[in-house]
Amino acid sequence: MQTAIYAIIGILLLVIENLARVSAPVFGKAPQFTFLLIIFLGFVGHPTRIITLAFIFGYAVDALGGNLPGVNAVIFVICGSIMYGSRRNFYLRSIPFEILSILLMTTLAVLLKIGLLFLFSLGRGLALQLLGALPAQIALNLIAGLVMFPILFRIDAATDLNRRDTEIFSRRTW
Repeated sequence: MQTAIYAIIGILLLVIENLARVSAPVFGKAPQFTFLLIIFLGFVGHPTRIITLAFIFGYAVDALGGNLPGVNAVIFVICGSIMYGSRRNFYLRSIPFEILSILLMTTLAVLLKIGLLFLFSLGRGLALQLLGALPAQIALNLIAGLVMFPILFRIDAATDLNRRDTEIFSRRTW
């Protein structure tokens, strides 16, 4: 049930992300809502759900964004898997950890994209453009993530049938 709910949320976020990219870009960028959903799923999801949705949404971002097919799919899977591993080892369910995760995963995603583009010999100009836009992308993802994550935590708690109702409001600490 949760996978279907996250798939629907992901589709809605994909539409919003593409509308934002076309209609109201900030410094030529838009928040990466689907990427933030994958980071969130790394916090709370099952590894199969993370990898499946990361690949599907990464490939959809490539298809709708006119990118080389599969680049974002690989990046989403890698970042989702790293977030799952960090959750298993030292996730504290705190806002500072979420901020740090968004910062590091956005940076890693851009660096991976640059590496993959160099691997496929797609030019140095695009790599420099991606590096130049990195601070704006980090800022947009941080703002969007700080708004999205509390909502997604509530949705996750409300749809998880294995969790008691008393835990819904005690998911995060400072």
